Amino acid sequence: MANFLTDEDLNLLESNAEIVSYKADETILSHRDENTGVYWVRKGFVRIELSRLYQDIVIAGIGPGEMFAEMSYLLADHKATSAVVAHQDVEAMLVDRETLDRLLAENEGLAARFYKTAAITLAERLKSQTQSS
Repeated sequence: MANFLTDEDLNLLESNAEIVSYKADETILSHRDENTGVYWVRKGFVRIELSRLYQDIVIAGIGPGEMFAEMSYLLADHKATSAVVAHQDVEAMLVDRETLDRLLAENEGLAARFYKTAAITLAERLKSQTQSS
């Protein structure tokens, strides 16, 4: 996945983040949960799942250095659009919505790189789903 954030950007985000841990198969976000921010995986992998016809379908795998929950951050209702489950033990940094809003407002370069990363990440995920359908 694309990542246009610099090491300096990631250090700034990390210094304003909460480090969170999840065990394998633990649900991080459920579909339609109120999302509190954006996550970056530090260790481990998570899977993005959609429930269709009484079964969970994995639509993406996300690993170290990648973000998730950016879609619900961008949407007005801030509801998770899918479930996020720890595929294995996971450590992630979580930057809450208010902090991220402030950091993006104060740092134009960070904002441009964050939104470019989010846009391309979402486009790549959509492309992979339309090609595999």
